Amino acid sequence: DFSLYLHHPTVTDPTMAPEGHSTFYALAPVPHMGKFVGDWDALKPVMEKRILDEVGKRLIPDIHDRIVTKFSYAPTDFGRDLSAHLGSAFSLEPVLTQSAYFRAHNRDDAIPNLYFVGAGTHPGAGIPGVVGSAKATAKLMLEG
Repeated sequence: DFSLYLHHPTVTDPTMAPEGHSTFYALAPVPHMGKFVGDWDALKPVMEKRILDEVGKRLIPDIHDRIVTKFSYAPTDFGRDLSAHLGSAFSLEPVLTQSAYFRAHNRDDAIPNLYFVGAGTHPGAGIPGVVGSAKATAKLMLEG
């Protein structure tokens, strides 16, 4: 059983795919390698198929036939390519008490001039969250 976040960027930006095509992004949060020590090289294609099957069942029945290009990214990829500790894409752990406002704030409350930025800080993980975190931290640093 898994959760899915689907994003269809070509709805608002048609340049994200060649004319006549669409781009979809599916995110299925999984445990980092410290919580799950399975063989991600073997599991990655299995999970990819299960995710696409679910999207096919719920949204695009012929998705397997429509795919022109695809890739998937697992915790091992995050660890190898991005030096993410234990292959974690969401910083510490994607649980409620580490989400949104509960994440580390961008300026330390006790140590002057100590700032935080990245997936583990407010507002959150993912590219939009990390960019938002960087902007918020830069603003705090410029304010002094």
